[in-house]
Amino acid sequence: MPDPYLYPNTNVLINKFDIQDAKRLSEVENDLVYIKLFEVDDFMQDLSFDTAGLKALHHYLFEDIYDWAGNFRTINIFKIERVIPGKSVEYGDHTQLQRLLDAAFFDLDETRWDELSKEARAKVFSRMFARIWQIHPFREGNTRTVTTFMLGYANRHGITIDGSLLSKYNAYVRESLVMASIGEYSEYEHLEKIILDAMGDADGSETDATEEATEQYAKINEYEVKDYYYRQFETDK
Repeated sequence: MPDPYLYPNTNVLINKFDIQDAKRLSEVENDLVYIKLFEVDDFMQDLSFDTAGLKALHHYLFEDIYDWAGNFRTINIFKIERVIPGKSVEYGDHTQLQRLLDAAFFDLDETRWDELSKEARAKVFSRMFARIWQIHPFREGNTRTVTTFMLGYANRHGITIDGSLLSKYNAYVRESLVMASIGEYSEYEHLEKIILDAMGDADGSETDATEEATEQYAKINEYEVKDYYYRQFETDK
């Protein structure tokens, strides 16, 4: 079955600019989202941290380039990952996205953050972050949307997280989310590490921006994060 989101016989997403070159589209998309992120704090002031809020945020970030911004994908997707060689994360079935997200946000709302230590907060936050990310409700833009959403949620609930650290090492964050989303073989420690480090100033300390810190985000197991490059999602045939 052809992917309805792509121009025929290409791997390029149909877009409002009719750009049919994948590299050029990626550049334009990144520029437009970058501009939106400058004002995202104002947008999120009244955002509800639930399924409707996540859809609204995705629409805000991607409305200038995709007609389907803010809408759930209507197909199943997969992507072969180098960090889990030859395999893909099992993303949420497109017919179950609403149910999966509603269940995740219900559990998120039940969390008593004020009763948790910083270490426990990092652990619970990382697992909820990965759970929501794994659902991957949109055809494109899931990592940027979910990361921004979770940082906004943290701020709303008094959880101090240095978003600039996650932005600087975004490839490490993305690959850590993959490693935390492989079922019984999930490795949460990579994501928990950077989340805990990003919480550094919550107790008066500062996040580590040294060369040594850069090195510790360069690898996940034996995989060189710096070797990551974007791959288009594929669809179930």
